[in-house]
Amino acid sequence: MNIRSAYTYLQDRYEYELRYDRFTIDECRRYLKYAENPENFKKYGKYKVTVTGLTKIVTEIPLYFIQGDRYLKREETINKWMEKDRKRDEIQEKALPPDNICCDTCHFLMYVESVMLDHDYDENPKPMFMFRCKNGCKQGKIVYEDGTHWENPSSRCSNCKSKLIDHSKRTKNKVIFHDTCPNCSYVRDDELDLTVKEEKPDSNFEEDRKRFCLSKEEGEKYRMSFWNTQNMIKFSEEMKDREKNKPFYQVAAKLKKLTVVELEKFLLQTLNKKDYIRLNLGAPEMGRYVIVPFTVQEVSRKRNERESNLILKRVIEKAIERTNWRLMSGGINYRLGILSGSLKAYESEEDLLKIAQGGE
Repeated sequence: MNIRSAYTYLQDRYEYELRYDRFTIDECRRYLKYAENPENFKKYGKYKVTVTGLTKIVTEIPLYFIQGDRYLKREETINKWMEKDRKRDEIQEKALPPDNICCDTCHFLMYVESVMLDHDYDENPKPMFMFRCKNGCKQGKIVYEDGTHWENPSSRCSNCKSKLIDHSKRTKNKVIFHDTCPNCSYVRDDELDLTVKEEKPDSNFEEDRKRFCLSKEEGEKYRMSFWNTQNMIKFSEEMKDREKNKPFYQVAAKLKKLTVVELEKFLLQTLNKKDYIRLNLGAPEMGRYVIVPFTVQEVSRKRNERESNLILKRVIEKAIERTNWRLMSGGINYRLGILSGSLKAYESEEDLLKIAQGGE
């Protein structure tokens, strides 16, 4: 069913670029207006700053950061706006009108004139259909997909919520509203000015657009500078963290990083001494961590299930204490003299540091 949309949301990309640049210009103008007030910068009076230096501190440098920040967010913001409007158009196109909507005056079936969206539900806008009477009553009503009728919240009395009686009248340039409540003394008077006010053109727009909106070359230069600054900050924080946690980094650096083959040989030597034989490592799970399942057989008949589990757990944890491997939290399982579990390898410096700090 092809129903006329009351409004098409997705526009040419140029319109979104224009909107974004207007916001950028407005933000820069607001800051310059703020910077022109000397009262806002009294705190700099205690420093020996030249007029040129003060101009840079309160105007040029902050303004440059505003421009740069706006440039960095420009493409992402415009793409989000366009995607949001594309989805709105898609919701309108796929919307299906409810059946059997009748005129309240003559009770004839009404036809669908157009579809629009209710923006009270901005994140998930609901389609609304404008129905008109086929019988010439000139009556209209707005109905949602599920058949519920839209009602203007202002058509209800603010005291008792009864439906207001409308006594509005129209003059040449305005509509005068006089609404009364049939159940209480509430009265509402209002006016709607119909005079079309021409929007004043912004005579400085193009000039300020060049002045405040960074070009691609200027913007990419800012991006690189911003990226370098962020990396320097990150590096500085890492150095502070290293100094603060120096003992843990030293412990992490001394952990033996064993391969799976080395781990198997290392464990065999220890386990055989404690009456555990036939260590078998299963197929490793290769994700962020290397996880290796294992089974081992119990030789001693003197230990019960619980004792065997605890002893094996302690033996393995003690053996791998100074390596990059850890027994997984599932622990040890026992069935008919066969014990099983899983071992996890840590490779990155961050993960090894957690082991050194006792976090794993």
